[in-house]
Amino acid sequence: MAVPFPKKLLTIAALLAALLLCGCGTPLLSQRSIVRAVFFDETDGEARALLLLGENAAGEMECAQGRGETPQQALYNAEQNAPGTVFYGLMELAALPADWEQEKLLTYGRLLLQEAQPAPEVQVLLLGAEPPHPNDAEALYRALCAAQKKYGMQSSLAGLFARENECALPVWQGDGFGLVFLRQGGARISYGPSLVAQLAAVLCGESDRFDCTLPGGSAALTARAALYRQAEPDGTTLTLTLKDAQLHALASGAAGQTLTAAAENALQSAFRQILQDTAQAGGDPLGLRVFDFSVQGAGKTAPRPRLEIFWQDAPVTQPPG
Repeated sequence: MAVPFPKKLLTIAALLAALLLCGCGTPLLSQRSIVRAVFFDETDGEARALLLLGENAAGEMECAQGRGETPQQALYNAEQNAPGTVFYGLMELAALPADWEQEKLLTYGRLLLQEAQPAPEVQVLLLGAEPPHPNDAEALYRALCAAQKKYGMQSSLAGLFARENECALPVWQGDGFGLVFLRQGGARISYGPSLVAQLAAVLCGESDRFDCTLPGGSAALTARAALYRQAEPDGTTLTLTLKDAQLHALASGAAGQTLTAAAENALQSAFRQILQDTAQAGGDPLGLRVFDFSVQGAGKTAPRPRLEIFWQDAPVTQPPG
């Protein structure tokens, strides 16, 4: 015996099917301008938004830019100059000037979240050079994507708002990533491309690997990194585990044990510098206070944190050449 299907439900099902087939009036993805990256800057008090769009039928990436008195106007005008309805769902990165303060970065970040509504894992980074010209945007985008993969940068748009008063962001310098700690109303801490910058990025969760030259130029270090934090009565211990590590000697006469010791000394020296810089600037960009509070309680000065270095396997050492 057949079970009768309510006419009302049949009507709803037919309506849903029709909406799916016609796309609710929304252009097909192939008919949209797919945004891959957004570059923001300001000149003479005027905001500019530069949209880098996905490849067209000729296999070329296109640009659409707009200017306005406000960031919202600049983004809107850029969207209007795109060849089709813009789509941010496949957007990969947003780039902003490195000399902006945190308040302005948050303003532009909110604009993207509210107006563009891209995926929350969209990467956010700062540019230490001049804003890109439309003719250079594609080359810059591809260089940034390759460098993000190489250095394991993980600075998401959602992460920009993870901590209310401070944040850490990678800074592209053209030959590698530096790092900047920003704090509302406080001093900024900037590191150029170096072991210090990469350790700082690992400590605050913005990266998961090293690819750099040791201070003094004795060797090059590449390794995947994992960080474990343990709060103890005598201070917080940070255990840095290095995986698939390689040490390539850049000077003659350096043996494997010597290179390993040099790498550990360089990491410890970088750690002391980061602690000193963050203490002088105030704030807690490494997020250590919550660990200290869980053991020490309120109103007590926590002991200085420690860094322990663990090699998952003996690092592969290579002679010069």
